[in-house]
Amino acid sequence: ISGSNRRIHRLDPQFADAGRRAVPLADPDEIDEFVRLAAEGLARWMAIGAEARVRRARSVHAESEARTFELAEALADDFGIPCEVAVRSIRNTNARFAEILADRRPSPLPLGLYVIATGPARAGAHFAEAVWPVLLAGSVLIVNPAPDAPRTMSALALMASSAGLPDGVFNVVHGDEWSTMSLLSHPSIAGAIGIGASPRTLSAAGFAEGLGKRSISLQVHDEIAVT
Repeated sequence: ISGSNRRIHRLDPQFADAGRRAVPLADPDEIDEFVRLAAEGLARWMAIGAEARVRRARSVHAESEARTFELAEALADDFGIPCEVAVRSIRNTNARFAEILADRRPSPLPLGLYVIATGPARAGAHFAEAVWPVLLAGSVLIVNPAPDAPRTMSALALMASSAGLPDGVFNVVHGDEWSTMSLLSHPSIAGAIGIGASPRTLSAAGFAEGLGKRSISLQVHDEIAVT
């Protein structure tokens, strides 16, 4: 999912438990296309300037607050949690998002195109902490969610697009370990952000480091470690 480019990996809006496990995964020939779209998004995002990026982010925040229950439903479906817990998690994430917009924390990473690998556990406000300082600095993200929890990230990508985030800025590629490594191996990718302490996210961060790329490991109760 890359902005208005809905032909790739669009999710069926009718999710049963079994249906959401059958999310389409990236094919080998799609990786280059996803990275190309993200590279175009990087040029577009940098060109609008810092203040315009903040304005777009505020629109995304407002949209996220307006769609709290929609996002919570996706979160509850992905992780099998009660709806009231999911609503509280989305509200906490939005509160952290607002704080980041207010304090304009600098990005821990240089400008570029980054892959975010998420694990099977909820990231909540830590996802906002990883995403928004990087985006506001002008970088672009490809989110590679855990295959067994795809719906929330797809809902976020479509919501961000409808709120005015330019195409190619917040991208979602569904896939397994192969897709993560293929994305990180692409020469246009500057590095990785791993959210959570799962083997999947730690492996992504370690793989990026092995390629000489920048990496962030953001564990649920820890500080951000940058290498």
